[in-house]
Amino acid sequence: MRLVDDAWQQYMDRIGRRGLTLFVLAIMFGVYGIAMIASTTADRWWPAAQGSLIGLSVQTWGVIWVGVSIFTLLGAPLDNDRAQFAVAAGLTSMWAFTAAYVTQYWGPVVIYLGLTMIILICSGWSDVKLKVSRHDVD
Repeated sequence: MRLVDDAWQQYMDRIGRRGLTLFVLAIMFGVYGIAMIASTTADRWWPAAQGSLIGLSVQTWGVIWVGVSIFTLLGAPLDNDRAQFAVAAGLTSMWAFTAAYVTQYWGPVVIYLGLTMIILICSGWSDVKLKVSRHDVD
């Protein structure tokens, strides 16, 4: 267990505000993707409410969301994380535009474009490393 604690502490020591943003996005994307993979009906997934989107099933889109989640999570401790922000913003904006085109419901468009704007704003932050130690919390 000590090895896991040390690895977690090293990971958290390396991320700053930008990395923390990517960490939170990775969790969100991962949960969203896993829910899509586990879903038996397509009617709950706005852009993919027709059962497929751009010829891909809801489960396939779930795998894509999980893949972006992993890519984002791995990039959180990196100093050069522009690719992770670009991929995250690309996925959410693509999801918004396909929601507008396929379902023509504007609720999801506003939500996903808003998320895209938050991602772009956070990507412009300078990075300040968070110096949080588990000894500070104890």
